[in-house]
Amino acid sequence: MNRVCLTKDGKLIEMQSGGDDNPDLMEMRLNTLKQNAFNAGYKEDEIEVKWVTEAEWAAIQEANKLVPTYADLRRAAYPPESEIIVALWERIVENRPEASEFLQTKRVEVKAKYPKP
Repeated sequence: MNRVCLTKDGKLIEMQSGGDDNPDLMEMRLNTLKQNAFNAGYKEDEIEVKWVTEAEWAAIQEANKLVPTYADLRRAAYPPESEIIVALWERIVENRPEASEFLQTKRVEVKAKYPKP
């Protein structure tokens, strides 16, 4: 089992796995999550701490899954910085303009695939 701390609207604040092996310590372990939330600035009436099953944990993860922005998608689709540096070096220092043509091609492709909203 896992223990979670959620806001009242279901936003995940923290999860800790395991710890259900000793029933005498289960309440104390929930209190640790509660204290962590207080330390982060939450008030008691804003949070919920509880033990969850694997199925409940999967549902919480799904509900809290981040949706990538167009900027995130673009960043991931561009060539690695090391490739960009090498191509620019070859173009500028070695006077090989063709070395960086793929950068512009890739840039145009990525911008078309992930346009600004």
